[in-house]
Amino acid sequence: MRILLIAIATLLTLAYPLVVYFGIQRCSPALFSLFFIALAAIKLQVSHHQRDRSLVLTLTAIMAYSIALALSNSERLLLLYPAFVSFNVAAAFFASLRQDESLIERSARAHGKVITPAAKYYTRWLTAVWGGALLLNGGISLYLALLGARTAWALYSGLISYAWLAALFAGEYAYRRYYMAKHHA
Repeated sequence: MRILLIAIATLLTLAYPLVVYFGIQRCSPALFSLFFIALAAIKLQVSHHQRDRSLVLTLTAIMAYSIALALSNSERLLLLYPAFVSFNVAAAFFASLRQDESLIERSARAHGKVITPAAKYYTRWLTAVWGGALLLNGGISLYLALLGARTAWALYSGLISYAWLAALFAGEYAYRRYYMAKHHA
């Protein structure tokens, strides 16, 4: 059941820009608040074993966003969701840099990885890179939501942003293999 819920949440998240692009012509923006409430409920259900402060804050922000969307019925607010998500996740990455363990180090430890000093440096650096990438993504999403055409917003939010973040992940993964071999980490 958990795997099915994760698959549904992932599919809903990835499909969001297309759902909005085609759905906004037929539905009021306020109706989409139900989409976010359902998505937050699914994420809360699948992450019941790892409810940490950042998850609770993220889900609370999604619920507040959903309420604001329901009350305002604003198309512009509806288009701001990808920027909202990117900025929230970037903030989580950057905030973790003030702690002893960065977000990526914490994730690696949770998956049973041993963190050497070289790996600790690398995970901190990588956390900053992902924070910056998400900040840039949020900025582009914000610009397109406020000043771009809906088609450009949908193309960026539903394809281009996924492609360049996937390319960043693939490049980082290849570099990580090299780095870990070089530093025996």
